[in-house]
Amino acid sequence: MSESIPNELLIKLLLEHPDFASFRKVGEDDWRDSSEKNPSFSLSPKGSYDFKSGNSVNIYELAKEKGILDGAKKRSGFFSRNQSNPNESGDKSFLAAKIWSEATTFSGDADYIRDYLTEDRNIPSDNYQDLINAGLLRWFPKKNNYPPALIYPFHQIEEDCSLRKQIRKIHFTRKEAFNGKRKNALGKDGHLTVLPPLRLSEVASKRVYLAMEGLEDALSVRQYYSDRTIVVAGSKENLKHLDRLLKKGDELLIIADNDGTYYPNSGQEKAAQICQLLQSKGVNAKALMSAKPKLDANAALQNGKLSEWLKTLVEVPKIKEYEFSDFDIESIKGKKVPKLPKSILPGKLENYLELVARSLDLNYEAAFIEFLVNASIAIGGNKKINIRPNWQEKAILWVASIGKSGSGKTPLHNQCGGFFLQSIQLRWREQYNQELEQFKNQEVNKPPKPIRKRLIANGLTIERLCALHEDNPAGIGITSDEIIGVLNGLNQYKGKGNDKQKLLTLWNGNSYENPTADSDRYIPSVFVPISGGIQEPLVKEIVSEHNIMDGLASRFLFNYLIWNLHPIEIEEQFKIDRLIEDSIGKIVLEEILEKLAHIRNEPSQIAISEHARNLLATLEFKLKKEQRNGNDQTGAAYAKLRTYIYRVALLLHYITESKPDEVELSENTALNTIQVMKYFLANMQQVYSFVELNTKEQKVKKILDKIRELGGKVPIRKIKQLFKGSIKPEEIEEICHSLEKLGELVLTPTGKTIELSLP
Repeated sequence: MSESIPNELLIKLLLEHPDFASFRKVGEDDWRDSSEKNPSFSLSPKGSYDFKSGNSVNIYELAKEKGILDGAKKRSGFFSRNQSNPNESGDKSFLAAKIWSEATTFSGDADYIRDYLTEDRNIPSDNYQDLINAGLLRWFPKKNNYPPALIYPFHQIEEDCSLRKQIRKIHFTRKEAFNGKRKNALGKDGHLTVLPPLRLSEVASKRVYLAMEGLEDALSVRQYYSDRTIVVAGSKENLKHLDRLLKKGDELLIIADNDGTYYPNSGQEKAAQICQLLQSKGVNAKALMSAKPKLDANAALQNGKLSEWLKTLVEVPKIKEYEFSDFDIESIKGKKVPKLPKSILPGKLENYLELVARSLDLNYEAAFIEFLVNASIAIGGNKKINIRPNWQEKAILWVASIGKSGSGKTPLHNQCGGFFLQSIQLRWREQYNQELEQFKNQEVNKPPKPIRKRLIANGLTIERLCALHEDNPAGIGITSDEIIGVLNGLNQYKGKGNDKQKLLTLWNGNSYENPTADSDRYIPSVFVPISGGIQEPLVKEIVSEHNIMDGLASRFLFNYLIWNLHPIEIEEQFKIDRLIEDSIGKIVLEEILEKLAHIRNEPSQIAISEHARNLLATLEFKLKKEQRNGNDQTGAAYAKLRTYIYRVALLLHYITESKPDEVELSENTALNTIQVMKYFLANMQQVYSFVELNTKEQKVKKILDKIRELGGKVPIRKIKQLFKGSIKPEEIEEICHSLEKLGELVLTPTGKTIELSLP
């Protein structure tokens, strides 16, 4: 049988399995874990191999172990032998999605649903008929030995509080018990059930919610809260997921189960905990419960006393044990930076960049942005994008890459195109030396003295930069290990003359004059990309109050260099080094940069296709609204990000199109630009959150960052040793206990010490 199922199909299905969802292709037949949870584990069409332990499993046995053989057989033309119980066949999330898609809401099925909800539970059909019509309540008919059931979805809540459309977790409810249970869930990929308001016209755009544990209770009271979005948790433990759904300014009412005993894990305690947390985040949250234990909404409805029951609801008791700290954990954690999808650049190039990042124990996104920086330098200032009348942009990027000293910024920059740009410049220098020698030796009809072409310079003064730019009208890129050194070199911090104003003018890309006692420099079209590294504590030197006011801070894009949770093993390092050396993606990178450098002196103006223009304008409008909603510190940053939309779009256009000068900027390039700008937006928000941290919050962040750097698990005595002299031991203990209460740390007594671990 194993030989009848193609290995290519088995590997495809394995990569769809949740255990391998984070695996990415790093070679022709090699997939690795991009999350770094198991960096020594390799997956291929032959099976799996663990470089650390030496264990291997063939592809058929691995598929059998993960429970996907039934799906593989079906797709290969075989019939599954195990269909008796959905909980026993295949991956549960995959199976939940399959059952949900097969369940229907035909009129006959609606009768089955009404038989349970109305005939059995006394819930008026007006309270749920719209949910049947919308396909949010479905009927699962009897199948083999599996009894019929009402099913409804658990929604996956994304980082932006939106709901993922695909359903991969569902809830079964039956009249009669099956295998000892009347209710059960299937699947792992989902958080809460979110049902629309009964009366949409009454709520307009308000985000007002009612949360309860059970579906029957929620539907019983739905007509009394017709203006609210209904959230069904499914259990008291799931109430914690409300933190994913709610954001500042939202309104929430929780009607909790009164389980009688208050401590330690009653419904009212869980409701009080999440309510208190949400209040600390700016959510208008309130938690009520039945005045009588064990009396829920549906029981009151069936007794004909629902209206009375609602009037007698009382607030859940406050919980002394669950006190919050004197620091803002959300500001400390910052905006979670999204991962960039692997479909923006040519595939082989993306594989190469991922290998480079892995070899340095860094995130893929850090390598992606370093490549963009080098592409920005190569393209020059003769390429422009037409946005609106009298508005054009060039691909000028100013990027500060944030990472600890020794995090690999310089080798990352070099391997992502820096070395190749240096080789181009060296080639130009050799050509210049030859031309200069010929110039010196030619005495008759002597031509003009040759000019040395350049792509890159390191730290410069304004005067020297202008001189080089005059000789290189297409532009000069400035790169440095330390971005502060670049700014210092441009007299940014010397406080004399108008050098800072000149620096700000460079970002705009317009004409530029710099008259001095010795020269009268004029550059008709400026193009000066700037990039460099910076340690996070020094970010305040860029995002300072003064630099925010005059606009320097807002001109920078930020790129966090994130160390992987676990460093790669030695044998893995050797293998990745070999793959990098032989990578076709490296050749693709060099071909792209060579193409950009070759055409950089040719003026061209790129138009935007209609669909692409609409997409980019929509993003621009969203950033405009964010600018108004933000504070004074971030307002200017949002404004500059709107400009960067088109600079990044132009750059991606030239990177990905085979004949970029001849075609419009496409819808696909616009979509990719949006992904990159979301990444830059999240980095900006994280930077501005960091600079606003108080002294206590900075200490908390240092502790959390250090625990992560040490692999996510470390004895508390180790943390005390590492911060000896900067954070008092008793303060470390107090911070760690506060983080435990907030769910950000797990404290486990181990021998004579306490082990700290990330949840």
